[in-house]
Amino acid sequence: MLIKVVDTKNNDVWVNPLYVKSVTTKSGVTILRGSFGGSYNTSIIKTREDPQQLADRISAAMPDSPAWGAAATSALADEEAQRQAAAAAAAGG
Repeated sequence: MLIKVVDTKNNDVWVNPLYVKSVTTKSGVTILRGSFGGSYNTSIIKTREDPQQLADRISAAMPDSPAWGAAATSALADEEAQRQAAAAAAAGG
């Protein structure tokens, strides 16, 4: 899941959390380091967002986070309910 970060120039930057290497601060600015923009080198995004809140949003967007697990569980339950409904319709008709 991509997350939106607003940089210090007020541009929206959509970040894949899998490519984030670190979140640091310097002089009141939060610095997000990672492999962004197709570069294998480390790129940075400067933002005024609170570093803890940004780190929390990155963690929540990671594929192994509880939020992803809950979404996957819900999707599997929906699929199973659809299978059962289809089987019941086939058996009754």
